[in-house]
Amino acid sequence: MKKNKLILLTAMFVAALFLTACDDGTDETEVATDPTEIVIEPTEETTESDVEPTEEVPDEPEETEEEVEDDSDFTGFYNYLDLNLGISIDEAVGLLGNPTSETTMDLLGTDTTTMVWMEINLSGSSSTTITFSDGYATSIMESIANRSRDVTSDDFAELSSGMTESEVYELIGAPYSVMVMDLLGTESTTVSWINDDFSIITISFTNGVVSSLSQVGLD
Repeated sequence: MKKNKLILLTAMFVAALFLTACDDGTDETEVATDPTEIVIEPTEETTESDVEPTEEVPDEPEETEEEVEDDSDFTGFYNYLDLNLGISIDEAVGLLGNPTSETTMDLLGTDTTTMVWMEINLSGSSSTTITFSDGYATSIMESIANRSRDVTSDDFAELSSGMTESEVYELIGAPYSVMVMDLLGTESTTVSWINDDFSIITISFTNGVVSSLSQVGLD
């Protein structure tokens, strides 16, 4: 009898220990977690289609100076000269220096002086001849040695009286020498084209048109 009670008490004790152990333990299945809801808002991605295109301003083209023909500024052979009719001897000497040669004479009661300035360099020679009447220039001739090209008999055949300086220039280009003179109040211009073989075309203009023309040595 006592043995049976002991077994029963032992069984009850073990059961009590078992129940105590179960109460102290944590049943993971019964633990309820209340997690905080995390809301992740998607960031707006900017795509090429969402970007408003900026208006491109085209570069303004650079202004370029148009190349002009040689005769575009041509206003007369007179402008080939560096000096003007009517300048005094002192002004000419001040601009050109002392002349290479000088000749003075009395011409029909007028004190006439002719001065020549010569310059020789590697590119050739140039000269300026001025005649002064009573101390003021009445004739200026400059040999500028910059003819555009050799002139020919065909060129001469196309020239005629009455042509303007511009028309002559367009036909045969820049001259070798230019002379302007004031003769009794009338200004005239004489222009020459001289080839290497010394063949020459000479044209005189009065009031801007051809008044005489001649040639020497052209084939």
